[in-house]
Amino acid sequence: MVITFKNTVLRLVHLLYFSGGLADEAKSYLRILDQIISNTNDELQETFQVFITNMVSRRIKLSVSRPVLNEVVSRLANLPDRVAFDLCKFALVRLQPRIICFEEHVCGILQHIGTIMERFHMYRQAAETLLTVPLERGHRRYAAEYKFDTYVRIARLFLEAGDVRKAEFHIKRASLLQREVSAKTKIISYKENYASILDHARKFIEAARRYVELSAISNMCMSFLRKAFICIALSATGEQRSHILFLLLKDKRTRILPGSALIGKLYYNVIIKPSDLKDFKAILQPHHKITTSDGRTLLERAINEHNLISVSKIYNDISFEQLASLVERTPTYVQIVAAELIRNGRIPAVIDQIRDSLVFEYQREASPVDMEIQFLCNQLNSVFNKIAIANPAWFAKVETAITKESDKKC
Repeated sequence: MVITFKNTVLRLVHLLYFSGGLADEAKSYLRILDQIISNTNDELQETFQVFITNMVSRRIKLSVSRPVLNEVVSRLANLPDRVAFDLCKFALVRLQPRIICFEEHVCGILQHIGTIMERFHMYRQAAETLLTVPLERGHRRYAAEYKFDTYVRIARLFLEAGDVRKAEFHIKRASLLQREVSAKTKIISYKENYASILDHARKFIEAARRYVELSAISNMCMSFLRKAFICIALSATGEQRSHILFLLLKDKRTRILPGSALIGKLYYNVIIKPSDLKDFKAILQPHHKITTSDGRTLLERAINEHNLISVSKIYNDISFEQLASLVERTPTYVQIVAAELIRNGRIPAVIDQIRDSLVFEYQREASPVDMEIQFLCNQLNSVFNKIAIANPAWFAKVETAITKESDKKC
């Protein structure tokens, strides 16, 4: 049944003098609401506006208006987005002056506006709309799970909008509530969003660690393993990187990933050539392919560092011509890369411009045999010193004999 604006006003005025029970009064309002929502003509907006204005009026008891407005929020989700968006905006204006009484309804409408904006790819506007939900400053206490879901959603929307900094800020707010959430699907969604944010923030080692963890608890294990592989390949060298590479290397599932041979080469410090990266490049996502301020891609930077550290484990020094041959680059290219890594403190080395070579300054760890010899020499030196203290005459005699023997050899 189509209800006109005039008919709506008359019925609402009539209900102001309703003498029945509160439940019956609420049902009467709901019948009017059903007819308003079913309108497909131009009067839908006008009839809805007069209905909302009436329901937030102080003449309507809260025990009637609150459950009716709950239904209003629910029914808005069934309307076309463009229509629902305008009606939600109007409802917010009317509810705002009495937000103490209708805070939960305001939150519900804000959530739906955010959903509509997200469908239209208005990610930043959707996130900023959800930020107006009074989770911490409102008059009601919200369940930890509700706040957790909202923060995760805001973080995801900011990430979609390309604002990684704000996304990371809000996902950290969600992390404070993680222990109070028990639903496995929500925890997995939170962890996936957190890993993705770290990935976009170029915190590749931490992102890889979280992706590896997700691969063990999610049905999308191969997708997460692929992302972990990408992140660890793009990360800087170090102990944490080696540990994650070891986990991936021992995981049989990674063998079917495109370019999986790269995992072993990264772990065992094998020099990687451009031809080794063809399959790996095919699985990179758009945000992994960006060019940095130095004119190189993230992959180029990571592989350059890996190769120079791999070379340093074999050579004490190497000419740039020989180094260029190993990595299939030009001597000029490898010299520029080496200079940048030295300047940034990534490799302990110096450039010998006279010999046109790279000299590494690693303090290499002594082998077990060398350490045993050093220990024995220290012990002998200690014994010799004790004898010298206990019998200085004998020590002077021996020292004189050693000096004479040395003079004869000279």
